[in-house]
Order: sequence, then structure tokens, then C-alpha cells
Amino acid sequence: MMVDTDVLVDALRGRAEADALLASIIPFTVSVISYMELLQGIRNKEELKALRASMAYWQARIHYLDEATCAKAVSTMERHRLTHALSLQDALISATALEQDETLLTGNEKHYRMIESLTLKRYFRR
Repeated sequence: MMVDTDVLVDALRGRAEADALLASIIPFTVSVISYMELLQGIRNKEELKALRASMAYWQARIHYLDEATCAKAVSTMERHRLTHALSLQDALISATALEQDETLLTGNEKHYRMIESLTLKRYFRR
């Protein structure tokens, strides 16, 4: 299972439901885009250390971009950018999940539901 950025953020912020859900699916994967989004929010070295520790605890494996993933993201953007305001990050994350044949765990189902062949698992906040 590949985990979307929003679920990771909730877990890192200490939301119990996100912590429990991630603990139940260890090990899991993340797109390099999600990891970079997390890095973008880092404010100091302690937070970076905590992020690295969490990734290690979760045994999270990062999927890096390759040509096939980028081509799928371009195709997805061409198809859905104008009709659904699909973002660059979401196109790359969804393309990664598709190329890796993984279900995407997300609380932002509306960002992805228009992508026909993408399998989603919904993360619910309480």
C-alpha cells in the first residue's frame, strides 16, 4: 500500500487514528513526491530527525520517479487538469501508485477519484 501525504502529516502531528492506521499496514510505501512534500514543511534539524525516525519505524520505502511514471503523470494531467484541477503533485503520486500497482491510502479521495484505474483506500479523520 502506498500512503498519501495527508495521512503521513496527520501521523507526524500525532493524530491517533493516523498512527493506528499506519501501524496496521507497516511496511508501506510512499511516493518521492510525498516525501518531498514532508521535507518542504520541515522547520529545523530536530523535525528532520523525527521525520527520518518515523520513516524508519514505518519501514516506509520511497518510490522514485522513472520515465514510465512521468509519462503516466503527463497523460493524467492532460486528461484531468482542466476538468478536475488536478495538481502536479497529485498527478505524480497517482502515477506512481499506478505504475507500482499499489492501492493509494488517502484522505483526499476527491483529488484522485477521477483517475479510472487507480485503486483508493479512504482514510477517515474522526
